[in-house]
Amino acid sequence: MLIASVQLLYAQDLPKGFSKEEEKSYKTYYKSDVKKQGARLETTSLPGFVPRTPGEWEEVDGVIITWRSYPEMHRDIVKALQKECIVYIVTTDSNSVKSDLTTNGISLNNVKFIISESNSVWVRDYGPNSVYANKVDSLVMVDWIYNRPRPKDDSVSLKVSTLLGISLFKTNQQPYNLVHTGGNFMADGFGTAFSSELVDDENTLAAGYGVNKTPAEVDSTLKYFMGITRNIKMTALPYDGIHHIDMHMKLLDEETLLVGEYPSGISDGPQIEANIKYVQDNYKSVYGTPYKIVRVPMPKDSRGRYPSNGGHYYTYTNSLIANKTVIVPIYNIAEDSTALRIYRNAMPGYSVVGINSTTSIRASGALHCITKEISAKSPLLISHQKLSDRVFSERGYTIGAYITHSSGIKNVELYYRINKNEPFSVKTMLGMDAKEGYYSASLPKASENSLFEYYIRAEANSGKVQLRPLPAPMGTWSFKIVGNVVTTSPSAVNTSAGINTLPGTNPINSVTGITEKNDDAELVNIFPNPANSIININASILKGSTISLYNIYGSELLQLYAESESTSISVADLPRGTIFLKIQSLNNSVYYKKIIIK
Repeated sequence: MLIASVQLLYAQDLPKGFSKEEEKSYKTYYKSDVKKQGARLETTSLPGFVPRTPGEWEEVDGVIITWRSYPEMHRDIVKALQKECIVYIVTTDSNSVKSDLTTNGISLNNVKFIISESNSVWVRDYGPNSVYANKVDSLVMVDWIYNRPRPKDDSVSLKVSTLLGISLFKTNQQPYNLVHTGGNFMADGFGTAFSSELVDDENTLAAGYGVNKTPAEVDSTLKYFMGITRNIKMTALPYDGIHHIDMHMKLLDEETLLVGEYPSGISDGPQIEANIKYVQDNYKSVYGTPYKIVRVPMPKDSRGRYPSNGGHYYTYTNSLIANKTVIVPIYNIAEDSTALRIYRNAMPGYSVVGINSTTSIRASGALHCITKEISAKSPLLISHQKLSDRVFSERGYTIGAYITHSSGIKNVELYYRINKNEPFSVKTMLGMDAKEGYYSASLPKASENSLFEYYIRAEANSGKVQLRPLPAPMGTWSFKIVGNVVTTSPSAVNTSAGINTLPGTNPINSVTGITEKNDDAELVNIFPNPANSIININASILKGSTISLYNIYGSELLQLYAESESTSISVADLPRGTIFLKIQSLNNSVYYKKIIIK
C-alpha cells in the first residue's frame, strides 16, 4: 500500500493520507472487530429498493464542508455556493464560524451548521453518499467504512442524516461490509462508476481493515447499496500516493471525462493515458457511444516540480459542480487561466469560479476533497445526449430525452433557435412512452453552416420545473449543420444520428404500435420477425420515409431513407434480442414495431 508522503503544515489537522501515527496503529483500530464497528457506526437495515447514485452534475440541495485548517478556502467556497444551495458547515463552534464569515464580508444566507466533532477536513471521503430509491423517489444516504482510523469523522454522516431526516444505510456489517472513499468514486447517474483499483485492494485482509472481499464481491455490494452495475476500475497511479481518481479525472456529464494531462512521459502521465485507453477500448458511455475526452493541464507546482520529482500534486480536475456553479482549484500560476477557460468551454453558461487551493494541495487534496454534495430531495431528472454536428437533412433533426419525476411529468418543451440574435422558438416534446420517461420532438431543417442552440424545459405534476442544461438559456447545447444533403440510399447513413440513447429506460413500449400517429399501420408489412440476417419492409407509405432502428435503451442503431415502397435491411451485425423499428412517412405519420433479432 502506498502512503501519501505529506509534510503537515497545519498541526491542527490530519492529512488526506495516513499520518505517521495512523500508519503505525490503524490495523489495530480495524482489526476484525465488527462489534466495535457496529457500536461506532450505527447499523441500519439493508435497502429494500432499487438504488440509483446520481451524477455529480445533477441538481443538489446542499454542500457539506468541515470547517478547519483552511478558512480562506472555506470562505471562498461559501461565497461561491450559497447562491446555489445550502452550505452545511460541520463545526463544534458555530459562533466563531459566523463571526469569521461576517467579518470577511460573507453573508450567512443559505448557511446552516452541523454541530459535530471531526478529525479532518476531508469530508469527501467520510461524508454520506446521496442515493435515490427507484431512480428519483426518496433520497437516502449510504456511508461506507472510512479508510482512516478517525472515529470523529465517522460520526459526521449520522449527524448529517439525522439533521436532514434522511435514512442512512451503513456498509459496516458482514456480508455487506465495504471500505471505500469518496475521492475514489464517480458515478454517471445510470449505474456506471469509476474508481482506481484501490477499492479492491482495501477490501482484502492484507489491507488491514478487517474486510475480506473479492473484486466481484466489492462490485455486488456497490450494486446492492449504490445501484452500480458497472464498476470501471483503473490501475493506480505511481505518484498519486492516495490513489483517488478525483486527482486526475472528473465526469462532467453522462459521456464526458475531464482528464488531467501531463507533458509526454512525465510523472503520472503515462499511466493516466494507459487508463484512458483502457476505458476507451473496453467501455462505452450510457448512450452507447465512446466517451468524450476533454484535456486539462496537470502543471508543475509553485517550485517548478512535478510529483515524480517531489512536487505537490497540482490538479484542476479536483473541482465541484453545484447546480449552475463550478468551483475549480487554482494555484496562482499561469496555467490557471487555461484551466478555467477549458471548463467554461466544456460547460457553457455555468459560473466557473477559481478558488486558491495552494494550502490544501500540500496535504494531497483540493476542492472536491473538502466538499460533499447533498442531492436534491425531489429531483426532476432530464438526461439527453447532446447532438453532435449533423449533415443537412430534409427531415430535420430529432431530439430525444429521458425525463422523470416522482409525481409524473406534466409537460416537456424544446426551446431552440438558429440565429443567436433571435428569440427561442418552442416545440412540445411528445411522450413516445411517457410512462417510461421517453420524450421527443423534431427540429426543423436548416441550411448548411447553420448553428442550432437548444435546451429542454420540463414541468412535473407537482409544479417543479427543471431545465437542462441547468444554466439554460445562458448555456445551451448546440450543433452545426455540415456537409451535403443526405442521400436516399437504403443503408445506414449515421449510426449516431437522430434520437439518442435514453439511459435507464425502455424508450418504446414493448406493446407493438405505440405511436404519435398510426393511421397507416395496417399498411406496413415487416418480415421475417424474428429475424437473423435480413428484415424486409413493404408499405405504401414507405417511399420517401425515414426508417430508424433502436435498441431497448433508445440508442439509434442505424437510419436510412427509403426510395421505394419496399426495402431490405441487414441486421446481421446488430445486437441479439429486442430492437425497435420506426418509420416516419412524408406526411409525418409515425409507426413503431418491435422486432426480435435471433
